[in-house]
Amino acid sequence: MSGGETGGGEHGKKMEKLSIYGSCLLLLFLFGCVSSNKPAAIADSGFRQRTHQFTSRHGEQEAAKDFANGVYAIYSANAYTLYYPGLDIEVGGAVVKKFGVRHIEGTSDTIKSSEHRDFILAAFHFASKYNRKKLELLKSSGKL
Repeated sequence: MSGGETGGGEHGKKMEKLSIYGSCLLLLFLFGCVSSNKPAAIADSGFRQRTHQFTSRHGEQEAAKDFANGVYAIYSANAYTLYYPGLDIEVGGAVVKKFGVRHIEGTSDTIKSSEHRDFILAAFHFASKYNRKKLELLKSSGKL
């Protein structure tokens, strides 16, 4: 392949990832405009604490540590279908088939409250960084 073909392919993949990520964010925003008549303690259901946990974690560092310890699985989240944040569905599926998956419980495209929306965004952000780093490491090591 010529340099132009490789660059165009990589650019296309990056644009596709941005498009998928942007679509998810738009859906989260639209569905996130949810009002709840429930008291905050009931509507929260632990999402504030879980949001804090995900915002405190470093996806790339955890992926590198897990990789060094022989853990090659990636993270998945639920939307209308199973989703691998940060990865194309085909690529994520290939990694899962070979190495397994860790599902982030509580993710959904049905937003229950603003706290739930914040949790989903934090989880997707973490998992996206984790999954991209894990894919990079799997490819560079020849495991994928």
